[in-house]
Amino acid sequence: TGTGAATLVGDQGQEVTGLAGNLDGLFGLGGDGRSNLVRVDPLSGATAPIGPLGTVAPRDGGLDFDADGVLWGVEDAGLRDPSRIFTVNLETGAATVVATVHLENGTTLGGFEGLAVDEGICAVTFHGGQVEPIPTASEWGLAALAVLLTGAGLVVLRRMR
Repeated sequence: TGTGAATLVGDQGQEVTGLAGNLDGLFGLGGDGRSNLVRVDPLSGATAPIGPLGTVAPRDGGLDFDADGVLWGVEDAGLRDPSRIFTVNLETGAATVVATVHLENGTTLGGFEGLAVDEGICAVTFHGGQVEPIPTASEWGLAALAVLLTGAGLVVLRRMR
């Protein structure tokens, strides 16, 4: 976590797209045309199939847990087909489609490959339900920064004449 360097853990045994973890384990969407839910061993990298997703067949996709422990997914069925949002049964792998991704005017959208649930299971588990604020400057600090940058820009422009 300090450097961002990746280390090979091991062979998964099948393609996996989209990962989500909770205190019970690490889960992924099985690829290679298998369209299943898999459990991933974080020590060996090996996957163990849980069961078929059913009517969901992602070419790519994403997973994440909500604060109640429900596993949500998004299916990338290709750019011609709309992406769908679904929940996944952790015991059987069965997916239940709950929505098709679309704009407010009804135009469907495809190609989604990742999913993150706002204030999901990690916020509840690791922060007691409290989302960690991102440190930023106050409104006055941002105003001072804007004045400073404007002043520096004017100085550079005057020297260029």
